[in-house]
Amino acid sequence: MKKIIAVIAILATISVNAQSKYEAAMKKNFIQMDSAKTTADHQAVSAGFERIGDAEKTQWLPYYYAGLALTTAGWMDSKLDKDQNAEKIKSLCDKAEALTTDNADKAEILTLRNMTATQQMLVDPQGRFMSYGMEAGKILATSFKIKS
Repeated sequence: MKKIIAVIAILATISVNAQSKYEAAMKKNFIQMDSAKTTADHQAVSAGFERIGDAEKTQWLPYYYAGLALTTAGWMDSKLDKDQNAEKIKSLCDKAEALTTDNADKAEILTLRNMTATQQMLVDPQGRFMSYGMEAGKILATSFKIKS
């Protein structure tokens, strides 16, 4: 009986310790995200969140925030390759969506996809509206449906 209690105590300690490492890593990245000023800063924050997501196989939020950091970089840097940035964001959204079944979470991810398509459209609004503008509109409509 003592062995069973000892094993349960060890497993509980490991579980709590693992959760606190995840939370500590997320908090550290949130602080870095809050103070990010340049494109390189946002890309570094994104990479940090992605590493957390790769380590925590069941958490969708690190991938979401990694995409959000890149989206912010896309809004602030007119010289950034929006298409290359968008492909990375879409990849992160795919990873996040695969880890959640909650509709509210999926609506948040869709909002990130909407911002990404909008950024791609704004590279050349007249030339890209029919592709990326329509994509952004469809994504937003889907997000509203899921949310309500």
